[in-house]
Parts: sequence; structure tokens; C-alpha cells
Amino acid sequence: MVALTFDDGPFTPVTMKILATAKKYDADDVRSGTIFYNNGKCKIRQDVNHITIFNGQEEIKSFMFDFLGPQPEEPRDVKYMMSVCLALHKRSVIEENHIRFTSERETLSEDLIFDLDLLPRMNCIVCIPDCFYHYRVNENSLSHFYSMEKFLRTHSFLELVNNRLKQIYNEDEFKIHYLRLMFTYLRGSIGGIVHTRDLFYTKLTNIKTVLNDDIWKELLTTYPYRRMSIKHRLYFFALRHRLVLPIIFANKFLI
Repeated sequence: MVALTFDDGPFTPVTMKILATAKKYDADDVRSGTIFYNNGKCKIRQDVNHITIFNGQEEIKSFMFDFLGPQPEEPRDVKYMMSVCLALHKRSVIEENHIRFTSERETLSEDLIFDLDLLPRMNCIVCIPDCFYHYRVNENSLSHFYSMEKFLRTHSFLELVNNRLKQIYNEDEFKIHYLRLMFTYLRGSIGGIVHTRDLFYTKLTNIKTVLNDDIWKELLTTYPYRRMSIKHRLYFFALRHRLVLPIIFANKFLI
């Protein structure tokens, strides 16, 4: 995360370009694309093909909902990447609203919680196609390991997000986006179990435990999954009907 003013220099050329963009559009927030590095390969993630500006509360709300969880038709889990590391934020917005970064010891996806607190207080967000954020995938990172304790943290995180949204918006405004977020984290929870080195029986037991948790009830019974892409639609069908073996196959080879 970067929070700078023009008096904080000296800056690299990359930072200068982001600052120049912020100044040109009087932006509270400037976000770039990302380059991922994994096992000697790189993958570019550009959320926009040209400079895209979100002005005013309605446009910013739409932007925030799209990175929280886009409409069912969107094939990607998020339309805009969620990470404080790819964005430059106006320091005054953070300081005037007393916004603080939640510790990862307290919640999963602390970046998202920070953005939920910050973005509704902004007036202008600019997304640029340049990829200034470089992310190297670390296969030994704790984020790549799974345990049932981590599932309980996912449970708490989703409740925290829901409560944050209720403080700002009417539930009928954000519900479909929140349910898409839940789908992403449910799939991630199951995928984490599938890729552990546990015995197959242990994996089956843990997946059933996750699927039977009441937190997913509204998602699995009300979400309009027939509007999703074909692979997500088939996967969602397997989730609804607790078809564990097809779910495991999909997590390994399709999703």
C-alpha cells in the first residue's frame, strides 16, 4: 500500500507516473495492473485496457461491488483486483477518516476489509492499464496451506464483510455481490482441502463438513447460478447437491 503526497519524494519513474495520474484527474486512488511470477513464468492481469475513471459515490459503489464479487455472468471471480499493494491512496482520505489496516492475525483478506472502509469515502478512483505491481507466487506461503482452522477464519471473515456492508448499503444493493464473494471463498476452501496431503477419506470428511455449514445455505439455495459460465454453473450444481467426487475432480482439473 502506498499513501503519498507530492512532498514525500524522491520517487522512482513508476511512482512518478502514478502520482502524475492522480494529480491530473484529482484522484483519491490510482490502481494499476499486476504481473504474477510463478515457477519461471509470468502472467499479466490488466483490469482495464485504457484509463478508466470512477467519479462520485454511485460509480465508486459499482466499482467496489465489482471487486467484491461481480455479477454471475462475469467469468472472473473479481472484475477488478483486490490488493492494497497495486494502489496509491490519497493520504488525507486515510488520515481524516481514521482508517487503519486490520492485522492478518485478526482476519483473512485484510486488504479487502481496508478497501471496504476506504473506498466509500473517496470521490474519484482511476484504473490504469500499466502493470506496476509485481507479485511473486511463493508456494511455501501460509496462504497456500489449508486447515479446518483456516475455514473457521473464513467463516469469521465473511461475517465481518457482511456486517461492514450493512453499515454502508442496503442489503438488496450488495447481496448478489456478497453471495458471489461467498462462492469464491467456498470454492477456495474446498480447493484448499483437495490440494492438501491428507488421506482421501480425510479430504472427503472435511469437504462434507464445509459444505454442511449453515453459512452457505443462502448461497446454495438462492444464488442465480444458471447465469454463470458453464464451468461455474456445473460446479455450483455439484455444490448444491453435495456431489463430493465431481467437486474434487473439478477443483483438480477444471476450476
